[in-house]
Amino acid sequence: VQHRSKWASPDIFAYTMLVYLIRNLDHDPLILTAAQLDIGFVCFCAFCVCATVSALGFPLPEAQDDKMPMVEVRQPFLLRCMGKYVIALVATVLAAGFAYLLFLGVQRPVMAFRINERPLYKPYGPLPKEAKAAVDILDVPNMLKSDVSVLHCIGAVAGWAAEGEATSMLAGIMWVVFVLGFSIADVLMLVLSAWRLCLQSGADSRDGLLTSTYTGPLKATPCPFLATSKMLKKLAMLDVAIVGLYLVTYCMEIYKKIGIVVSARGGIAVLFGAEVLHNVLYWLVSSVADYPA
Repeated sequence: VQHRSKWASPDIFAYTMLVYLIRNLDHDPLILTAAQLDIGFVCFCAFCVCATVSALGFPLPEAQDDKMPMVEVRQPFLLRCMGKYVIALVATVLAAGFAYLLFLGVQRPVMAFRINERPLYKPYGPLPKEAKAAVDILDVPNMLKSDVSVLHCIGAVAGWAAEGEATSMLAGIMWVVFVLGFSIADVLMLVLSAWRLCLQSGADSRDGLLTSTYTGPLKATPCPFLATSKMLKKLAMLDVAIVGLYLVTYCMEIYKKIGIVVSARGGIAVLFGAEVLHNVLYWLVSSVADYPA
C-alpha cells in the first residue's frame, strides 16, 4: 500500500501541463483561449496527497533479521566485493548524474501542442480549400504551437497564483515539493547513507569477511539516513509525473484525426534517465546501508 498509494496522482501533473499549453495559445484578438484549474483539481489533489501520506502510517511486518542471532548477520555481496569506499564513490557519481539530468530535464520541453491543417479543409473539414491562403497569411498554424517544460510550467503557475488563482498555487506545490523537492532530498539522504558506511568502525569488508579469518559476530545497525530515504521515496513523485505526462500524450493520439496533436518531447526522456539513476542509487545503497562496514 505504501508504495502504490502515490500512483493515483499521475493525472495531476498532466492537467497542469495541458492548462499551460492551452493558455499559451492565446493571441488576442485573433485566437482566444481560456483554461484554469478549478475546485475539482483541488479535491483530486487533496485525495492523492492524503492517500499517499496516510499510507505511511500502515504498520509494516517485522523484519526476520531482527530475530536472527547476531552471528547470522552477514554483509551483503556488494559490500563484500566492492568495499565501502567504492560504494560511496559510486553513489556520489550516480547522484551527480541524477542532478545533471534533472537540471537538463526541467528545462527541456516535455509536451507540445500542434495542429495539422489538412483536417480543416474539405473534404475532411468544414473550411473550403480557398480559405487556406487566408490561414497562411494570418500564420495561424504557428500561432497554434505551444511547448511546455517543467521550469516554464512552475513559473507560469506561480504567476497565476500571484494573480489570485489559489488552485495554481496548489499545482506549484505539487511540482516543486512532491516532484522535485522530495526526489532531490531522497537522493541526498542516499548519498549520506553511503558515506556513513565510511565512518563506521568494525571489520573491513575486504579483511576477513571474504576469508575465514573473521569469526566475530556482526550486528546490523539501522541507518537513520536510509530510514528517511525510504519515507521520501514513497512521497517523491518524479516517476509518477513522468508516467502521467506520457500516458496523457498517448491517450490524446485519438485527436490526431481532427488535426489536434499533443505529443511528448525529449524532456520526458531526460527526466526518465534521472529517475533511472535515482532507482539504481536507491537499490545500491538500501542493500548495504544497514550493515556494518
